Amino acid sequence: MQSRFDIVIFAFLITFLVLFGNCFVNFEREIYEEVRPLGSYKGYSVENVRGDIMIVTTLAEIEEAVGNSDYFAIKADKKKIKKTNYFAEHDEDAGFSKIPPFFVHMFSSLEPKSYDRLYIVELEDGNYVPVKMFGETIDFSEDTITLPIAKRTLYKNPLKSLTKVNEKYELAGEKATYWYVDATGIGISCQDEFYDAQDRVVMVNWIIIMGGVILYTIISTVRLAKKRERAA
Repeated sequence: MQSRFDIVIFAFLITFLVLFGNCFVNFEREIYEEVRPLGSYKGYSVENVRGDIMIVTTLAEIEEAVGNSDYFAIKADKKKIKKTNYFAEHDEDAGFSKIPPFFVHMFSSLEPKSYDRLYIVELEDGNYVPVKMFGETIDFSEDTITLPIAKRTLYKNPLKSLTKVNEKYELAGEKATYWYVDATGIGISCQDEFYDAQDRVVMVNWIIIMGGVILYTIISTVRLAKKRERAA
């Protein structure tokens, strides 16, 4: 039997096109702007909670909020919010893994998983702090951005990911590689609206990929058979 590498190539091509198309699908941000908190304020928009949330712009203000056990939200210039390639699934609390962003995008487009990303934010006082958040929900069109509501997560030992990041950015605060600002998106991803939207996106992606491969296989096989008949 003749190998059909063209089918394999087509499968890769249509998968790439589907993943590329998903770059323009952002149901996460729309849900983020509407939903109310479940259990914890972490990861939600300041505008969607009842009560006062401390808006911080300096390390001293973060430390004040932490000292008072308060929720807080960092306000920063969008140019001072830097992405890293460290990610964590929303329901994981074991640090971060370094993953190429393309693969994270692929995983979240083809299976119902969502990932927080580690960002480095430069505060008004020049200090750098690591922030874990669901970047898909953030509208970076404004010059100044209020990040999702957060608390601090502190570990007994330094995180490998923060140690690596610290080599590039001199992270601020005492035991800088032991903690990060935790604005995780797990609360958003636990919402029924999010589950439903994510399931629809994943299902449509697979229908397009599998349907496209099957259709291409049938059409190309018929054309190949006719070509062989004419050549016989």
